[in-house]
Amino acid sequence: MTRNYPENIDQFISNLKKSGIEMNKDEVFEKMVEYNMINEQGQPTEYALKNGLMTFEGDQNA
Repeated sequence: MTRNYPENIDQFISNLKKSGIEMNKDEVFEKMVEYNMINEQGQPTEYALKNGLMTFEGDQNA
């Protein structure tokens, strides 16, 4: 299965590593889906957008 990783996933992983948490892209993707930050297609959920957890590239309100 090919996943569409969010563009900022590498930055997210880097921040986790700084906090002492080691996870690969698949693990982070699955957790982001589990916590309703993104959907299975890698797009931010309405919940994540409304709560400032994720933004779209070029979002004028970001």
